[in-house]
Amino acid sequence: MELEIKNLNQKNFLSLFLNIIYSSLNFFLIFILARFLGAAEFGKYIFSLSLVKFIGLPILIGYPYFLLKKSSFLSKNRSVEVNKLINRNLYIILFYLLFSLVSFLFLKLIIPNFLGNYFNIIILGIIFITPFLSIINSISSIIRSSGGELKGLIMENLLQNLIFILLIFFLKIFINLENYSSYIFLFALSAFITLTYSFYQIRKIFKFKIFKINLMKNMLRNLKESTSFILFQIFVLVDKLLPIIILGFCQAPEIVANFKIAVQISAISGLALDSINKIVQPRFAKGFSNKEINKIENIALTSNKFAFIYAIATSLIIFIFYEKFIGLFFGSFFILPKTTVFLILLTPLVNSFFGSVGSIINMSGNEKVSIFYCGITLLIGTIFGLVLIPIIGINGAAISTLISSLLRGFILWNKSKNLLNINSSFILSKVHKLIIPLK
Repeated sequence: MELEIKNLNQKNFLSLFLNIIYSSLNFFLIFILARFLGAAEFGKYIFSLSLVKFIGLPILIGYPYFLLKKSSFLSKNRSVEVNKLINRNLYIILFYLLFSLVSFLFLKLIIPNFLGNYFNIIILGIIFITPFLSIINSISSIIRSSGGELKGLIMENLLQNLIFILLIFFLKIFINLENYSSYIFLFALSAFITLTYSFYQIRKIFKFKIFKINLMKNMLRNLKESTSFILFQIFVLVDKLLPIIILGFCQAPEIVANFKIAVQISAISGLALDSINKIVQPRFAKGFSNKEINKIENIALTSNKFAFIYAIATSLIIFIFYEKFIGLFFGSFFILPKTTVFLILLTPLVNSFFGSVGSIINMSGNEKVSIFYCGITLLIGTIFGLVLIPIIGINGAAISTLISSLLRGFILWNKSKNLLNINSSFILSKVHKLIIPLK
């Protein structure tokens, strides 16, 4: 156990290091886009890309999350079974792509002004960006479940951003790109190049299969089995994307740009938790398969201790130096009030406080529990967002996100403790041990 925890800690640190590199690239990418495009065009870029990802959530994040668990349980004939999973995934993406296109074209037919000037770029995103990123994430999930957690992280997070940045600077030599749609095209191209590399990585196990009735039956079975995972990921990520989309409809593009930059910087404090989740998710799945409850709790508490301390330290640094940092890199126009920054910073801090509780419940087979409560907290957060964002703008977006994150974290932590007897929060575990003697 001690040796495994030590190995886990090493991988957690490496994962954090990779995520720091990824966040640095992401920050640099946002920096150059904001500089090259200006506040208005950058806001349009963020809004359109967020909407594309929102539309594609089921196949971008939900189904790959299911594949992570499914492939983590494979032991016999692993290569054959993984090939089947990838083929089913490709056809599921194709059907979802066709459904999305038909739906949007139908809406455009009955509502001529549907999405206004954004319509063409959204269709481009549905055709190219959504399927490319979905396949990349699925392949990455399978690689992570096979012991290649770090390699999967590089493929899923780092590679595409690096390619995107290189393409921007390469084309800048020849063309002055000033329109946000040009960068959406480049984003799609970088996703295609990353997708090509991803297929190269699985060339020894992947063999394309022609669509057959038997494949259709397996697809439907997988879809039914994966519904819980897809809905959970949708609920969690809608919580992040919806405030940006509501802001895009209610406020000027410059406001969207300011909010996105602040959220991106605040996400640095949640890096440790995100890094750890990528490493521990396959271990949780295998642990539940072997009924190793104590081992799972040890992994959760050890990881959470590091994640929460990191979150507190980085949140304090960001809060203290935020104005100087934004003023230096982006300009005074992008600086938000201290109160707004504080509200935005609270969300990753709250998530780090409760730990990897969502992963624990989902990998234990209790996905329906997490879906039910995540759905409720998302609904509450959405109501707050729709009410507050049109009135108080960015503060409304920050408050609505914080409320849903706080409710979701506490409820899932409580369910994990009661259903599985697993405490995911290092702080709450210490508090619990102090309370028991008093009783």
